Amino acid sequence: MRFLGVMGLGVMVACGTDSGEGQEPPQDGYNELISVGFTVEPGGEPYRCASKTITKDTYISSLRAISPEGAHHSVVSITDTPMGADGEGDCTSADIGHQMIYGAGVKSSDLTLPDGVAIKVAAGSQLQLNAHLFNASDEALQGRSGVSFKEVEPAAVEHEAAFAFAGNFDFTLNDMAAPQTVTTTCEVSDPATVVAILPHMHQLGTHMKIERTSGAVLLDEDFDFYEQEIFSVNNITLAANETFSITCTYENTTGLPVSFGDSSLSEMCVGGLFLYPRTAEVTCD
Repeated sequence: MRFLGVMGLGVMVACGTDSGEGQEPPQDGYNELISVGFTVEPGGEPYRCASKTITKDTYISSLRAISPEGAHHSVVSITDTPMGADGEGDCTSADIGHQMIYGAGVKSSDLTLPDGVAIKVAAGSQLQLNAHLFNASDEALQGRSGVSFKEVEPAAVEHEAAFAFAGNFDFTLNDMAAPQTVTTTCEVSDPATVVAILPHMHQLGTHMKIERTSGAVLLDEDFDFYEQEIFSVNNITLAANETFSITCTYENTTGLPVSFGDSSLSEMCVGGLFLYPRTAEVTCD
């Protein structure tokens, strides 16, 4: 199964701290890349999408989530051939472009790539923002979800970055509250340097460990659904065809089996790897 196809831009975004229909003015050099408006009724869990055609080659050095209360996660992808007219509207989880580059979760920290590394968005390509929303409150929620960015000059870029959304996409947790784990093994196609990792699970997730088959650890961190951090990992280089494992730990307190799924009431076990070159591919069992 192929989980990486980044030869352009794709962004996964989730809850931040902004709210309301309007957005704050650009801060710290960030400008809005793409966003979508939404209204979610109590108990609702819809998807909203936006498309935006890019008019010039753009090299992105940093990304920041723009998400009001009610956003669970979003995916922004890119396609070389526009999928339709620019705009926004209702959609499903399947309405995603061809290639991804960025992942974030609830209150994720900014992604800042190392000097010389950037995400290229080619002129004429179309961004596709897919926002997954979830309202657990008793009142309707409104806002705009999306992503802002910082740009660098092409001359400053040595490596074009990619995003590998890798993990286990077919599992069920048993109904026992004791800690239980889900593990998958992944392989990188070509030599690749990992610069940051986004662990992504849902409300029952407690820990993620990503470990090379050689025994070296890429990530070993507790997980909090409401504080989904992006971790810098100091340019870890993986060899061609090297394998690594992703292990997620859960405490299922629901009293019922819980399976993999997009819903906040289901579960995931995904490690989002920011790496270069963009031509590298990651596959998982």
